[in-house]
Amino acid sequence: MTGRAIRIEVSQLPPAAASPNSRAHWAKRYRENKTYAEAVFFEACEAKFNSVDPGHLFVPFKRPVVQLTFVFRTRKRRDEDNLRAGFKAGQDALVLAGIFL
Repeated sequence: MTGRAIRIEVSQLPPAAASPNSRAHWAKRYRENKTYAEAVFFEACEAKFNSVDPGHLFVPFKRPVVQLTFVFRTRKRRDEDNLRAGFKAGQDALVLAGIFL
């Protein structure tokens, strides 16, 4: 383990339509996942740019350990498995941004 870390904060939660238990129409699910993936992509690109010294290249993580933290305004109980599954579009955006291999 090299000890490298990068912190990416996204100001929105995964869309409700991305949940495996959602009964949303496929077109709505696609639109909401795309919007969320774009938000994650841009935050990841900014974090990647800010994490390297000038004149150096960012080296993608080969075997990343992802720690997700979801922050809510209310104390309503939520299913953690559905939240993690809803982050699939965000994880794909991290790969597209070059954070992961």
